[in-house]
Amino acid sequence: LTAEGNKKIPDRPTGLAQKTIKRKLSECSAFYAWCMDRGYVDATFANPFKDRKLKTKRDSKQRVDWKPHEVVQLCERADQKYVGLREGTIKKKKAYNVKVAILLAAYTGMRINELVHLEKRDVIEEDGIRSLQIALDEDLQRVGKTEAATRIYPIPEAIAPLIDKLLDETEDGYLISGETPNNKRENKADPLGKRFGRLKTELGFQPKTQVFHSFRHTIRTFLARNAVGLKMGMGSEVIDYLVGHSSGSVGAKVYQHGWSMKDLERLVNTLSYEWPESLPLL
Repeated sequence: LTAEGNKKIPDRPTGLAQKTIKRKLSECSAFYAWCMDRGYVDATFANPFKDRKLKTKRDSKQRVDWKPHEVVQLCERADQKYVGLREGTIKKKKAYNVKVAILLAAYTGMRINELVHLEKRDVIEEDGIRSLQIALDEDLQRVGKTEAATRIYPIPEAIAPLIDKLLDETEDGYLISGETPNNKRENKADPLGKRFGRLKTELGFQPKTQVFHSFRHTIRTFLARNAVGLKMGMGSEVIDYLVGHSSGSVGAKVYQHGWSMKDLERLVNTLSYEWPESLPLL
């Protein structure tokens, strides 16, 4: 069995997603087992639907980072769409959220799911440094994609005014406020991600290699270069921590290995883009 996803091919039936195939196989296996129990099929025969392996066709294309000038292009386009909408409308608010998501991702490398779940309580002070606590719930329990996803990220000076504005204006306690799930999985990131996808497609960027997740590659590239200039030693481990990547090195556990919040703040403050004067960042 091959799962090709739901990609439409001319003159051929639409393929099924791997998850759908697995579900149908499970249903068939359960029905076959029911038939065996009742003697409708020979019990000596193996269940043909059980433990079937799916051969998945993987996409060989690698994601690439957003170049600094491309980040500016994305933000400019997001701002144009925002400005062109009528004040007080839901569409204008959602357009603003796309711009905010781009700015936050450009300076933090946060996953889109991490961004939409940032709350007011996640803006904290750690060792006297104003920071964001990422992937922690209200009981300070880890809720991230991996253990490494839970981290504390110093707020770069460039987006500090934006953070203040979001704190003042939020109506639901979330920094990116007003986002609601549009599917049964209660995934708030999905509608925001789709709006971003439409925006970058309008600008002609690649649909599969340049995605929202590419901001994480951008941050890694920036920080890897700048950490050398700051003589921060094990630069890759510092960067793993800041972007929430799992590392094979125990050095990625920042607080056990000597990096202070002041060190991390110095590093994230090296992030910079050539924003045009005509583009308001708030």
